[in-house]
Amino acid sequence: MNTNDVAVRRGVPSSLYVGAALCALTPLLSAASGAKTFSQILSENILPMITSAINLIVIITFLVFVWGVVRFIQGSGDDKRRAEERQFLVWGTLALFLMVSVWGIVKIVHTLFFGSS
Repeated sequence: MNTNDVAVRRGVPSSLYVGAALCALTPLLSAASGAKTFSQILSENILPMITSAINLIVIITFLVFVWGVVRFIQGSGDDKRRAEERQFLVWGTLALFLMVSVWGIVKIVHTLFFGSS
């Protein structure tokens, strides 16, 4: 194996990250061509991306919580497993509360600064 081959393979993930970042920033580049203010760019491009990411995280958190409930029910015969799953459910409930709170705060800030949309 040639040392150049190893360097090329190691460079693939970093170029993948750069490509993903460029794809994510493409709306900002197109917005920069017009005469838009920073708040217009923020409300039209950045906030929808943040909202979508928070929505996805809330959905994943909810699915993990439901998976924990199923595991809690399956382990109802074993006291040790029930205790572990109960702890998992406590942390899952806390995570759900935290994510829904962050989601609500983003919605409030968006409505407060940019109006309802």
